[in-house]
Amino acid sequence: MIDSPKVTFVDDDAAVLSGLRRALRGRRDSWDMKFYQDPVVAFDAMRENPPHVAVVDIRMPVMDGVELAKQIRSAIPSVQTIVLSGSTEFDVAVSMINDGNIFRFYVKPCPAEQLSEGIEAALSKRLAQSEDETAIAGDVGASALNNLPFAVLVTNSDGKLLFTNQSGGELIANHTGLTVDNAGILRATRSEDTERLHGAMRSARDTNRTAGLRLEDEDGEPIRATILANAMGSSEDTRLYLYVSRDGTAPNPTPDLIAALFGLTVSESRLAAAMAQGLSLEEAAVECGVTKSTARTYLKNIFSKTGATRQAELVRKILLSVASR
Repeated sequence: MIDSPKVTFVDDDAAVLSGLRRALRGRRDSWDMKFYQDPVVAFDAMRENPPHVAVVDIRMPVMDGVELAKQIRSAIPSVQTIVLSGSTEFDVAVSMINDGNIFRFYVKPCPAEQLSEGIEAALSKRLAQSEDETAIAGDVGASALNNLPFAVLVTNSDGKLLFTNQSGGELIANHTGLTVDNAGILRATRSEDTERLHGAMRSARDTNRTAGLRLEDEDGEPIRATILANAMGSSEDTRLYLYVSRDGTAPNPTPDLIAALFGLTVSESRLAAAMAQGLSLEEAAVECGVTKSTARTYLKNIFSKTGATRQAELVRKILLSVASR
């Protein structure tokens, strides 16, 4: 009989732990979960019986999350650590990524589905199940996100930040074009750009089409953002994926590279490249000089070969796959 993967949760707030128990009760049959209020007791228990994944809070008495993550890294480096952070703790969280063997961090309150996906991705890495990792991590292996040359940020439909890779965390911590307010809402560093940013995010959410805009950091240096929407059901459940880069660091999804990565024909790769640049199917058809009906046929083939089911997912796969080359 194969033992269930072990996941340990550490938070000094009993109400938070109680909420996690309720939110993740559907995982009781697949995960062996332990919950601790005292980080010292939790660490002793982890040394005695190491979990696969530890989910820790930052602000805790006696031993805070920063120190706990360092202790875990030193004593049991195989453990994948996920951090639950307050919206004003990005500086600390980025430091933990660099120094504490952090796999991911999320902003509180973190939706159960989002946290579950992160834990599953961490388990995939920890258990070294390469075939399962592709299925669980999605577009690219979760560990590759922190190696991408651009920022990846995910918000809910209202713009509340849910997740960021390491580049995104550093960008926010350094106020390089983007920041997060006390409510956890993503904003532009320059106040005059915030309205344009939120407008582009609303456009992507409401039309389910790719949106893009050019921002500037406090020094006037250009920042490019590509925004995709991924509806999870109702419009309120839509997630927005932002890919943010300085000029020259963004992935370049050329038709030849897309064809090589996904096994597409020349015509299919041209259409996919046009859509990856933010064009709708109709606009991409015109760009490629084909009819809308032909473009639909190409798109059906593209979806079949890439495993995507909608345009936003296709663009996300292309951008991440190109960037990870």
